[in-house]
Amino acid sequence: MNTVLADKLSDLQKNGVAPIVLAKMGEYIESAPPPRLQQMSAYRMADEWQLPRADVLMAFLYGTRVGLFDLEWSIHCPSCTGVTAHTLHLMQLKSESHCDYCKIQIDASFDQSVEVTFRVNDNVRKVEIAPYGELAQHWDYADFLGQFEVAPGETREIPTEFAAGHYYVGYPPVIVAEGTADGPQTLDIAWDGKEWQRKDKNVRYPGPCLIRAENAADQPATVYYIRRKQYPWTSAAEITSLQNFRDLFSSELISADETFSIRNLFIVFTDIKGSTALYERLGDSDAYYLVKEHFRILTDVVRKHNGAVVKTIGDAVMATFMVSSDAMHALLAMQAAFEAFDVQEKIPEGHIIIKVGGHRGPCIAVNSNDRLDYFGRTVNIAARVQGLSTGRDIMLTRSFYEEPSVSDIVTGSDWQVRHFKAELRGIEAQYDLVHLTFNA
Repeated sequence: MNTVLADKLSDLQKNGVAPIVLAKMGEYIESAPPPRLQQMSAYRMADEWQLPRADVLMAFLYGTRVGLFDLEWSIHCPSCTGVTAHTLHLMQLKSESHCDYCKIQIDASFDQSVEVTFRVNDNVRKVEIAPYGELAQHWDYADFLGQFEVAPGETREIPTEFAAGHYYVGYPPVIVAEGTADGPQTLDIAWDGKEWQRKDKNVRYPGPCLIRAENAADQPATVYYIRRKQYPWTSAAEITSLQNFRDLFSSELISADETFSIRNLFIVFTDIKGSTALYERLGDSDAYYLVKEHFRILTDVVRKHNGAVVKTIGDAVMATFMVSSDAMHALLAMQAAFEAFDVQEKIPEGHIIIKVGGHRGPCIAVNSNDRLDYFGRTVNIAARVQGLSTGRDIMLTRSFYEEPSVSDIVTGSDWQVRHFKAELRGIEAQYDLVHLTFNA
């Protein structure tokens, strides 16, 4: 093992990366062919190494911090799933992109279009940048399902069976979406001497489909039938909603003149109940100590449950989570943590009581005051929902609570559920809300 690699792995060990992860990572960096040291998906590597995804992702993040890897940000076309833009710095990434293959403009969403990958740093192992064809071959991006010839002036019919996914059968690619077709499905393509083109819609559904290929040219033509493989990848929305990422890469920001949409993110707000009175009762020193401990506790809980603290506003905290079950576990853990803290500290009249509320939905990611921040109606609703909390409770929108992964967690807990409607300040129409209180 070369000295630089050994030193970097030693640094990772000091950061708490498990020995089994270090062993797999070191062996891979030394022996993998160059194309497989670029555009590495942390989750894909975790599956190949049969290790927990969260552990491997954290190892890649810490590895980037110590100079073992470089971060890569890529935009994927929603039609063909190919990479349309690629950069080493988030600041350089533009939300608008163009797919030359599909001939469409793309407005990239942070959670469905932007992937975060890694490549080995040149100081660790120098590798030449591989063209897309080599990357596709080494990463096994597609299944070649077959090919068939069509004679000049003829139309050939080929029965096939679609599963959900993305297919290359002429231009543009075929998206096979979850659902059921209204009737028999056909796929009509025509060869004009240069490429296979199709003029009907490009969405199909799983099940039988008849491919009808017409060759209008005077030479034989070949139809290739290819299915793009799916692999586990980490979205920009997911990785920027991790506390470790925000701690390690605070300089990775969206350009000040860019915004990226996020189709679904859970936003939580917390606040200390009666913080002004707390200072009056305890004095500045003791109250400030409690408030600082409050921030530490919240950050630890959010980190443990795969979320990130976005910012503090006075005594309030705004945090985000990608996974609903993570968010719900975190909200319950927050209240439990402060109950335990009050018992442990035993400061007379120094109880920390927090108000908690949240909502899931679409928003936009922006650069605000040199911080990766979020804005939009979902954020406003989450803030207003938290404003209805009275302390030692949890307020949620009903739409979030009724997600099975969320309601199941609450049902299995000692928290009591109350459904009600309320107006949210500055938001039109009443909202269906859920109030959770601890059933001691």
